[in-house]
Amino acid sequence: MEIFDLETALAAVEGDRELLAELLAMFSEQEQALLQEIDSAIQNADGKNLKATAHSLKGALGNLGASRAAQTASEMEKMGEIGDFDSARNKYETIIAEIDSFKKATENLRTVESR
Repeated sequence: MEIFDLETALAAVEGDRELLAELLAMFSEQEQALLQEIDSAIQNADGKNLKATAHSLKGALGNLGASRAAQTASEMEKMGEIGDFDSARNKYETIIAEIDSFKKATENLRTVESR
């Protein structure tokens, strides 16, 4: 599974590279709040919030072609559903690293397309 699949991301925006660049920039602005919400849900053993926030993150990542991170978010969504907070705590570090890798992989696209 790839960190970033450009074809998937372009398909989601019907080939519009400028729109993709805007969506990538928006994600960069919002991802920290989503991650903080996930961390809070794990710390507070709030399965409902973990499931909902991980679901939102999964959708955003999937539409942007971040397959690996979207899969991890999907796993975290399931952990929220069943209340498996120990596993979610372990996956939290994984998803942070995957999102960081995704942001590095898309950095040039965001920079080039926003000029």
